[in-house]
Amino acid sequence: MLHSITPGHFIMNPLTSFCFIIIGISIWLSRTEETKQKNFYPVSMLCLLVIFYSSCMLVILSLGYNFQPDRFLLKLLYQNQELPEMTLSYKGLGINNAICINLLAISLLFIEKKKILFFNPQILNYFIIFLSFLTIYGYVYSVEEMYTLRGIPMTFYSSLSMLLLSSSILFLRPFKGSMKYLVGQNPAEVFMMRFLAFFIPLALGYLRISGEEAGLYAKNVGTALMAVTTYLISITLLGWKSTIQYKLQLAKKKEVKLIIKDRKRIERILNNSQTFVQIINIQKGIIVFSNESGHGKMRTGKEIEGKTMSEIVKAKIYPGDFPVIEERQIILPELKDHEFNDVTFRVVDEQGEHTWLFSRASVFSRDKSGAVKEILFTTIDFTNEKKKEAKLHQQKISLEQKQLELEITNRKLEEANMKLEEEAKIRASELYKSEKRYKDYIKNSFSGIIEFEHTSDINTRLPVDEQVKKIREVTRIKQVNQVAAELHGYKKPDSMKGMPLVKFVDLPDEIAIAYGKEFVRSNYRLTATQPIQLTKEGKPVKVYSNLLGIVKNHFLVKVWEIQRPVNFSDIITTKRLKLIKDLVKKEVADK
Repeated sequence: MLHSITPGHFIMNPLTSFCFIIIGISIWLSRTEETKQKNFYPVSMLCLLVIFYSSCMLVILSLGYNFQPDRFLLKLLYQNQELPEMTLSYKGLGINNAICINLLAISLLFIEKKKILFFNPQILNYFIIFLSFLTIYGYVYSVEEMYTLRGIPMTFYSSLSMLLLSSSILFLRPFKGSMKYLVGQNPAEVFMMRFLAFFIPLALGYLRISGEEAGLYAKNVGTALMAVTTYLISITLLGWKSTIQYKLQLAKKKEVKLIIKDRKRIERILNNSQTFVQIINIQKGIIVFSNESGHGKMRTGKEIEGKTMSEIVKAKIYPGDFPVIEERQIILPELKDHEFNDVTFRVVDEQGEHTWLFSRASVFSRDKSGAVKEILFTTIDFTNEKKKEAKLHQQKISLEQKQLELEITNRKLEEANMKLEEEAKIRASELYKSEKRYKDYIKNSFSGIIEFEHTSDINTRLPVDEQVKKIREVTRIKQVNQVAAELHGYKKPDSMKGMPLVKFVDLPDEIAIAYGKEFVRSNYRLTATQPIQLTKEGKPVKVYSNLLGIVKNHFLVKVWEIQRPVNFSDIITTKRLKLIKDLVKKEVADK
């Protein structure tokens, strides 16, 4: 049988081997859709290289030329030396081999395409597998016509490589094109069963012929054995197929149950949603699906399924919003996939109350011609938000009115403020003059005037002893006039500022405390007292003193003292008389 085939039939052409290596690399780079997209350019370049070589060889061989580029390359490599003996034992590239290599590269190049011209690229792989099996059967049964074309055979290993590479390309995308119908839910078992269906008859035929040629049994016995074996194997394959179909039926039932369960879950979700969901066939104008949604009079459900849109629009849509709905009906047939059409409209119940709805429309399905058939509408009730918006609008108007009133009031206040500023200027001028007169009086008075302040508050509701004690501790001189300063031996009044009371008055503690108690008990007033005070040099000065305490909110805030020396008549000097004259002149000038 196979003894009549020369060794050259089993030695693959070097460039054919190189093409198979390139296709194998391209298959690896295209093993998934992601890797094919990532390696698109390298895969395309490798496939185009194989297509170019095989197409050139196909044209050359079809024209009858015996062109073998592999031998030409070897001669260039060995540079006119004698070629190795093994290079003469292989055959050149055959036409059937070139066709298969070309189709193999084309099917891999367009593996992601649904169609090439008018057919699926997977058909090319089926054709390659057919030629490969035809060649293998020809070698097994020694039928040269099955593997030779124009005297050049396709080698056994080339056909086997074609079979494996083409099958690999088909199983790269087993769930696309015709492969999804061939392999079903269990591609491995289906493939093995169909693979065995091809090779078992081949093996049985080979065993029958080999046994008959070896004289192991007669031709009629071989025929009977092959028939019995074929029957047993056929029954086995049929049983295996039935098992696969049973598994597929179980898987299908399981999927149907899951689909029903998922559908019920989706319906439960939709029916418990406050969003209205409807599917409308715009070609027929009827409602195909509506969920049980909403509440009260706005609730929708199965009762509106099968009704026409015109019935719903006339029954519920607010007449003023008819133009919005009519314009939408014109736009919907022109919608593209993943586009939306959003509108806002009102519906009216039997009592005439308005409900505001926001509706979004998108394409749900198309007919065979690609025209929009069904539209999915999702609608929400935003009446409460609209009421809040109206309330906010009313509040805005109210605020604007109040703002206008405030602006008017503000203008009036500005006018009043201008008058107040004018009055304030007048009052400030009067206060300035009054303060000036006050300061001039203190400055030019013939009596010594001293203002005492307290470093901390003195509560007049405290016991007398505590008040006197605190007065002695916290009382300081705030300001004095020139007369008081000179009376105590100071040239400038500022020299006495901040002097403590105990340092200023020269009295024994018992007398000073008694003097203080008398001041408190007399409602913070003392007249014609004669305390002894000290000069700058520490000498005592005896004066007549009048004290007046200023009380506010039960607190003693300050004390004024007006004093004159005991020998007051001797103190009026020429200088004092001059001051009096100057003061009189100034007052006359002011008037």
